[in-house]
Amino acid sequence: MHDCLICTSTLIRRVALLLSCPMDFRMFPFDTQSCGIQMESYGHTTEELVLEWAEPPMEIDLSIRLPEFELKQWGTRRCDNMVLTGNYSCTEAYFKLVRRFGYYLIQAYIPSILLVIISWLTFWIN
Repeated sequence: MHDCLICTSTLIRRVALLLSCPMDFRMFPFDTQSCGIQMESYGHTTEELVLEWAEPPMEIDLSIRLPEFELKQWGTRRCDNMVLTGNYSCTEAYFKLVRRFGYYLIQAYIPSILLVIISWLTFWIN
């Protein structure tokens, strides 16, 4: 049994993660991708452990830009799971990426169109 009604403990640990995001390319290059990470306790129920984000939960440096994507939405939420053995605490960070069409227009479409036009011009030079 617990000695206090609300016990608070803070564990801060830096972790380097290499994460992947499953992407759906059916609408490429007009696609939107949703990515996230979930952290969950498998050994302690919510009666023993509750995972929460510290404030502020996410810090986004908007000066850093990805050439192919624009960060449209981000945030955190709870994702607690209820199974036969009890309720388990879970927290999630998510973000939504929208692909920049202009990047592909400049990097792929315009050069490809110019290459085709130049190749056609060789037939008319004679």
